[in-house]
Amino acid sequence: MGASQIGVLIGSALILTIAILTIGWIHPTSERALMIIGVLWLVLTLVFEFGVAHALGRSWAALLTDYDLTRGGLLSIGMVVLALSPWIAARIRQSS
Repeated sequence: MGASQIGVLIGSALILTIAILTIGWIHPTSERALMIIGVLWLVLTLVFEFGVAHALGRSWAALLTDYDLTRGGLLSIGMVVLALSPWIAARIRQSS
């Protein structure tokens, strides 16, 4: 497993941990609100990542390779975890 793949796993765990710790502060009113928050986090992350990376001269093809599961890129899985983390965190906090 490469460094970027390990980074995705560690990053996903950190995002989920932060979501679990802060979901009470976020205080969502419904499952729909949880999903909207997750999608907002996803969009903001993608805009930042693609904007900064492209501004630094990284090609679109190289950026998209990080998301390609067939080439070992796990970032797409990390983005799914990011988008679902408010919902997952609420479920975990609700059950405890």
